[in-house]
Amino acid sequence: MKKGVRVINCARGGLVDEAAIAEALKSGYVAGAAFDVFATEPGDGKPAVQPAERGCTPHLGAATFGSSGERRVQIAEQMSDYLLRGAISNAVISPRSAPRKRRA
Repeated sequence: MKKGVRVINCARGGLVDEAAIAEALKSGYVAGAAFDVFATEPGDGKPAVQPAERGCTPHLGAATFGSSGERRVQIAEQMSDYLLRGAISNAVISPRSAPRKRRA
């Protein structure tokens, strides 16, 4: 990586070597780091990189007080749609789109 890089990991914990990032931050090679996933979750209280050195949020970074009410309404509407019409929305893998198992 180029000197002054900023590292963001919001994909999977353990994807980034947190101890190496901590050292790179201390040396100034890495300018900043932001994580919302960690190698050990929930955190053991001894993160490799301290919050003052990086941006840290739980993997629920978008969960705000205002958005929680909106999510409840959306979930209720989706359940109603499913129970009344069999409609499935916003599913990553729904029964209709799931890959079929191959028979031997």
